[in-house]
Amino acid sequence: MLLVLLFCTNHLRADLSRSRWHDYTWLSWMGMAAYLLHNVEEYGIDMYGRLHGFPQDIVHVMKLPPYPDCPIPPLYFVAVNVTAFWVMAPIAALPSRRHPLVGFSIYSIIMINIVFHVMPLLTGGGYDAGTLTALIVFTHAILTGPMLLFVKGMIGSTPMVLIQFANLFVLMLILRLGERWRSGALISPRAGDVEASAAAR
Repeated sequence: MLLVLLFCTNHLRADLSRSRWHDYTWLSWMGMAAYLLHNVEEYGIDMYGRLHGFPQDIVHVMKLPPYPDCPIPPLYFVAVNVTAFWVMAPIAALPSRRHPLVGFSIYSIIMINIVFHVMPLLTGGGYDAGTLTALIVFTHAILTGPMLLFVKGMIGSTPMVLIQFANLFVLMLILRLGERWRSGALISPRAGDVEASAAAR
């Protein structure tokens, strides 16, 4: 449905005078769509036909018993991704007309995600669930850090899950502060863009 709205309508565009690929609001929603496709590979069916491949790969790397019999509760994996693409991504995209940097927050997760899926390929570890879409379609320190602390018995399961829920909203807050830094210098349009937009009108 989201892909239909993105490519077959103008409902998710903010500026019809420019290409969708230069429209901050459209790109914010496109980031959500890209992450949803990626999540199908991680939690749906991966390239080898496995279900729930992402949790299986995580516990394998950490040398824990197979999912779901590992000590990491299933709610942790829900908190990691559902918060990102069902909660944070639309909340970030909705105000993207006025706050484009906040709208782009999903892309910071996507870019770091790519690194974590590509590294096993470079180090000989091979494919893991999510690698294909990470390469084709598009903060893991906060993703893995609490999990390692939990496995070592340094924190309980509740703080581990709550950190994942809070992680993405902290990211949006940082980007919102970035928009306000130096009177919005990070998102001020370039002179050429302003002139082109004025000419188009």
